[in-house]
This record gives sequence, structure tokens and C-alpha cells, in this order.
Amino acid sequence: MRRQLIYGAPLDSSSAFPSFRLFWFLGFSYASFMALLLQKAVLPLFPDMHAGHGLLMNDATVFHNMAVEIAQRIHVSGWAEWRLYPQGASANVGLLSALYALLGPDPAWFIPFNAAAHATGALLIYRIGTVLVDSDVGKLGGLLAGICFVVFPSGLQWYGQNHKDAFAIVGSLLALNAWLTMHDQGFRVEWRNIWRVLFTAISGAVLLGVVRPYYVLVIVVGFSVSFLVSSIWRSCLRQIALRLMFIILLAALAAGFARIGTAVGVYGENPNTLNIGAYSARTSEKFEWKASEYVL
Repeated sequence: MRRQLIYGAPLDSSSAFPSFRLFWFLGFSYASFMALLLQKAVLPLFPDMHAGHGLLMNDATVFHNMAVEIAQRIHVSGWAEWRLYPQGASANVGLLSALYALLGPDPAWFIPFNAAAHATGALLIYRIGTVLVDSDVGKLGGLLAGICFVVFPSGLQWYGQNHKDAFAIVGSLLALNAWLTMHDQGFRVEWRNIWRVLFTAISGAVLLGVVRPYYVLVIVVGFSVSFLVSSIWRSCLRQIALRLMFIILLAALAAGFARIGTAVGVYGENPNTLNIGAYSARTSEKFEWKASEYVL
């Protein structure tokens, strides 16, 4: 008999596998420690890579400099200067500028947010395994995939800096988990479950939209194709109606984010207000591709 799910949490809690809460806490602790280690201990040892403040010589420095300038404006003119989408920047710079205005211009203040997003992404990957395969094999596969997602060193490039990738990833995974939950054989089409699924999907779309507005349209297209295939293959009328509602809600969000996702919508009429070119020039002078004897 297939066990029932309480929105992704197995009713049988006697498993030897870690609980979702424990897994998230361990992932958050690991990501926070590694990001802090990278910024405060590792990068200062490599002057050619270190742009100061624990940041690499890439967009992280651009985001930092822009956030510092906005924070200075807030100190001078007040919080009326703050915007979620500052002219010439995306929402991660808006959050950075608020943190800098409150706590000071140190990128380390951004680590808890990035670490939380990174750990949540790993948790959602862990959960995908339990949804796809209803056995210990699914739990083990999801657990191993989630651990790899957390510990791979390449991930430090986003959660160890002030980038927006961690938020975009967790937004996509939230929408994907909601979509997979609706396809799960143990899912019951009840109002409580419906609202939880839709809330998860909308949360993912909003989180994705505030950092990469155009990505919401991408997931709508993908889920629409999946809707057609799954509805034709095998589905009851109530599940088809729920999935159609899912697509319509995401499409409405995509239409809204598309309006602010254009160059003018996000960056404003004058994208050079924050002198982006100057920030980019500062980093590109030292950070550029050079051929080597191993890679041309």
C-alpha cells in the first residue's frame, strides 16, 4: 500500500534518514561556514582573485559598489532612496543596499540569506527523491543529490558571494516541487492540499521573479507542455482542473514580471544612474580570460 504524504513529509518518521528540518539546518550551517571562510580567510590569500571585502573580481564587486552607493544615499536622504529594483540593478542589490544601510558595507551580512536559499534548494532536491520514488531508494537518491548540491565547491561562486543564483535556483525548485506533488499518486485533491501546492508554486515564482523576472515565463512554458502530456496520458478531471489552475496562476505572474523584466522595467529609463560602466570597468581590468598552455 502506498503511504500517504502530508505535503512531502512522510507520515512514517521512523526512518534512519535525516528529517527535512535536520537536513536543512546542516545545509545552512555548512553553507554559512564555507561562505564566511571563503570571504574572510581564503580569498585574502589570493590577491590576484580578491577584489576586496571578501569578493571575487566579477559581478559581485559591481553589486557591492552599487549597494554601497545606494546605502550612502539612504543615510543622506532617508529610506525614500531605497528600491527593491534600484536603477541599474536587480533585487539582490536592493536587499544588499538595505543591509548595508542598517549594518554597514560588509558582504558577510548577505551570507545568511544566500546560505538559507542554498540549504532550501538542497532540501527541495532531497524531497524530489522521496516524491519520484516512494521507497528508501528514493530517499537515498534525493539525500545524495541534496548533499552533492550543498557541498560541491563550485556552489561557492554563488552562495559565497552576493549573487542572485541561489534565490533563482530555490524559486525554480519550489515551483517544480509543487508540480511534482500534483502528479504524485498519493496526492489527494482536497482544498487544504490545493492551497498548499498553489502557495508553494506562487512563492517559487515570486522568488524567481524578483531576481530573474524573465525566468517565470520559462517555467510556465515548460509546465504547460508537461500539462498537455500528463493530461493526455492519464489524469482524472479534478487533477486536470488543478494543474490548469496552476498554469494560469503562474502565467499571470509571468505576465506581471514580464512588464518589470524588460530593460526599462528593471533598470529604469536611465540605466547609467549608478554608473554601471565604471563599476564594470573596475573589475574587468583585472578579471579577464587569458590563454594558458593547457587551455587556449
